[in-house]
Amino acid sequence: MFNTVRAQGLFACKRARPDISPVISYLSTRVREPNEDDWTKFVRMIKYLDQTKQDCLTLQATKDTVARWF
Repeated sequence: MFNTVRAQGLFACKRARPDISPVISYLSTRVREPNEDDWTKFVRMIKYLDQTKQDCLTLQATKDTVARWF
């Protein structure tokens, strides 16, 4: 289950939620043997996503073609 939901988080991170990329990056290193602390981080990320699902992320590009999310 850990790996399945982590993969779904990775998909969301790449497509629409770059704000969770640090958590997904860390959890991706813990797929083989997640411990209780990893599960705690995992649940915290899920709660964060649930609480911020109505927030809008905006993508802008500057004149020098630097893309920024905010």
